[in-house]
Amino acid sequence: MKNFIVREPNRCSENPSRYESPLIKLYLRRNEITRIASIAHFKELEYLDLRYNAVNHIENLAALPRLKKSIPR
Repeated sequence: MKNFIVREPNRCSENPSRYESPLIKLYLRRNEITRIASIAHFKELEYLDLRYNAVNHIENLAALPRLKKSIPR
């Protein structure tokens, strides 16, 4: 799995970290997310989309060496 996309608002019931293949893009729009504790284990992540959530801070972004774009940043 290269991309993890939640297309419907408030429907994120799966845990993307359960997949073995590296995750490249993570789309989590409109899921009422307020906190991202740690995504440091997604070492291959290049794109993170958290638009329309209530996230104020994302821990360990510096631990993602391949991250090119994070929305919002």
